Amino acid sequence: MNFRLVSKISNMTLLIIAAAMVPAFFTALYYHERDIAIGLAVSSAVTAAISGAFLMAIKPANTTLKPREGYLVVSLCWVLSSCFGALPFLIGGYTSSPIDAFFESCASITTTGATVSVLELMPRGLLMWKAMMHWLGGMGILVFAISILPAVGVSGNNLFNAESSNIQQTKLSGRMSDSARTLYTMYFGFTISEFLLLFFSKMTTFDAIITTLGSVSTSGLFAHSSGLMSYNSIYIELVTAFFTIAVSVKFSLYQYLLRREYGKFFDPEVKAFLKILFIAFAFVTLDLYLHGSYGSIFETMRYALFQVIAFGTTTGYGIANYTLWPAFSRFILFLLFFVGGCAASTSGSIKVVRVFIAFKLVVRNIYQRLHPNAVVAVKVGNKAIPAKTVSSVTSFIFMFFLVFFIGTLILSLQNLDLKTTVSSAISMLSGTGIAFGSIGATGNFSVFCGPLRLVLCALMLLGRLELFTIIMIFTPSFWNPTRSQNVA
Repeated sequence: MNFRLVSKISNMTLLIIAAAMVPAFFTALYYHERDIAIGLAVSSAVTAAISGAFLMAIKPANTTLKPREGYLVVSLCWVLSSCFGALPFLIGGYTSSPIDAFFESCASITTTGATVSVLELMPRGLLMWKAMMHWLGGMGILVFAISILPAVGVSGNNLFNAESSNIQQTKLSGRMSDSARTLYTMYFGFTISEFLLLFFSKMTTFDAIITTLGSVSTSGLFAHSSGLMSYNSIYIELVTAFFTIAVSVKFSLYQYLLRREYGKFFDPEVKAFLKILFIAFAFVTLDLYLHGSYGSIFETMRYALFQVIAFGTTTGYGIANYTLWPAFSRFILFLLFFVGGCAASTSGSIKVVRVFIAFKLVVRNIYQRLHPNAVVAVKVGNKAIPAKTVSSVTSFIFMFFLVFFIGTLILSLQNLDLKTTVSSAISMLSGTGIAFGSIGATGNFSVFCGPLRLVLCALMLLGRLELFTIIMIFTPSFWNPTRSQNVA
């Protein structure tokens, strides 16, 4: 294990974290939040000093990053980013609880959008810091790091492979660093476009920035606990919904729109994603209308559409008290927790392509029971999926539900109601950040005790890093790859 190279890359990402605190520092100064500004300045300086010292002291002889080292780097970077990202909350005096500070930081960098605080009472400098972490975590802080790795002679291929599962990998050009820069260019373009559209609404400039950074990262961050309900604006809701769907589509497909190859943009996964949203919207609208939940069909469609998009993209915004909706509508929203957006997007959860492949696998097995001698490939569109990928998908889905069940079991130790416990576990694992029961659309998880808040953080990190990235570093074979083991 090349620990020197692992340390070098990990500290490079911490420098990015330190630099990202600067906009939040100026925000705190602008709003005369002296203690918060000092906390951000000290946190940035400490993070930069520690990471800079390691970078200068450590000079790896070998700059070839192996797959195992890539997985270790990814796990370390996200955990360290969460730890150092918690410093402004502690040093600025906002909270004296390291667990709460870590929760706020972890929920931000993983784009879960959850909180244990009252957002209206949070200083604006810290809200900006949360938004900056959301934005970095949306595309992936290591994707940004990959674009600068060639400057130190390190290839980012294995690092990119470690942060994304095989089903998610996106390469837009010959060099991985060029692909990373292209992805962030698109990401930045979405950010600027949405901000300009929200800037000309009745939102304040600060709220427009926070909402933009929260929606393009599919974190659902807003400056108020009531979310977008506080503005009651159809225009704002439509702009936010459009961009949350846009960033939930595989980023590499946008090159086809630029080339006017529209048919290639709407690949099977995108079509399946849009169909899922439409079917869920239709069912929820019909259920709400039949129960008379809202006054008119237009109002019913408005709330149903936005909440379906919020759950389906794992953004987690709320414009209605969906916890009071009929059971059928709530169950539809609950199912959307498990789907998420497309692969290689900023959304979380299982991803549409995995659900699509799993469904195709079930159909194939039914067909083969009727025709035992038939050889049928699992296809997405006209493309046959390799057996290795199908195996990877089934393993991921099994592990996803296993972690979900274990997480729910541990959270149940606090003896909260079942709706709160179950929905909180899947909310953290999928990165949605809102739930049912005591949590609701506010995304405030302060009902959980300190130790269980750390469990929630573990679920957030596992979900954001596609489970296996973190789980595998706790296996004996990871640290001793030459050790022979019989696998049943």
